[in-house]
Amino acid sequence: MASGVYQNSIYGLAALFPMIYTNGVVIGSNISGTLTSFINLISIAISPNPQIAASIYFAIAFFLLLICLLSYLFLPSNVS
Repeated sequence: MASGVYQNSIYGLAALFPMIYTNGVVIGSNISGTLTSFINLISIAISPNPQIAASIYFAIAFFLLLICLLSYLFLPSNVS
């Protein structure tokens, strides 16, 4: 339920901008859903033990969040 509220709030905010931004939000949502499913399949394939697979899944998610944070912090210094 919280995910639905969050997603609809993002769509509502993107609707205030030109259409290209709404398209970006939809594409980003689709890519994140596909990436999440793909990482889940990889973690299950690496380890059939559910506890280890869950640990691998969340470790990959943590590293992806870390990469996003670092790229967010690096972006202002990259803009000329």
